[in-house]
Amino acid sequence: MPEPEPGGPARQHPVARAIDSAKRHPVVLIATTVVAVLVFFGTVSDVFGRVTGAVTGVVNPHQQDYEHLEQIELGVTPQYLAERLGTARRSIDLCKEIPCPTEAAGRTLTMNLYQSEFVAVRALFEDSGLEWFAITLLSDDVNPPMKWLGHDLGALGDVTFAQALEAAQVEPTDVDVFLGPESTAYVEVVAAGAPADHRGLLLAVAPDGWSGDFERDAADVVERLNDAPYDPAVAGPFRSASQPNTYGEFLDDGGTVSVLASDPEFDRALLYVFTSL
Repeated sequence: MPEPEPGGPARQHPVARAIDSAKRHPVVLIATTVVAVLVFFGTVSDVFGRVTGAVTGVVNPHQQDYEHLEQIELGVTPQYLAERLGTARRSIDLCKEIPCPTEAAGRTLTMNLYQSEFVAVRALFEDSGLEWFAITLLSDDVNPPMKWLGHDLGALGDVTFAQALEAAQVEPTDVDVFLGPESTAYVEVVAAGAPADHRGLLLAVAPDGWSGDFERDAADVVERLNDAPYDPAVAGPFRSASQPNTYGEFLDDGGTVSVLASDPEFDRALLYVFTSL
């Protein structure tokens, strides 16, 4: 900065001149202060938001995957699911893949498979509306939250069948188990119709999913009663010691899929679709 002329007034630094000007004009001083504070906090807020997002991503790298799974809702279209889960790996006419019951005659039932490294999502559409879905764990690296009718059922892969339904204070309406030489599967459903807002619940051990705790001896007892009405005393030991690897919902409104999905044996058949088992 050039030296002031001898005998002349000292030149002020631009910042000092701004401060002097603000002092002479109180309104300017107040406005300047407010702007500075807003800029400071706006910057801090932006930085804090970015840091918080980064920390969340580090602490739970699968958070976005969980959010996409939570956005699966009955009634949505295949396009809606594709936007969140990616393009379907496979898509089939269900009744050409498995023998459909007579209730499905003349119906357009399409089943899609959406799959990542960590989960598989089977989705059954009647026409273009989602009426049944099941989320199956393929890895123990993820534990997506399970929610139903506002109830937190716990994290998939972390809780037992009994713990999950205790949170909703309900019991299964029916169960089914299959114990084969190459695979096992267990399904329980809650089909309560209107009192449950026409949203049926499905918890299962899918044959192609990650394997958590599975009490085989207790499952043998349940299998012997497959054709009998659900008995909490019989299923209780298995349900208290075994963990689902699959969670889902179905439209429980008395329609075609509702009638089929209320039978856990049919749901079990759906869990074998897209497998080689």
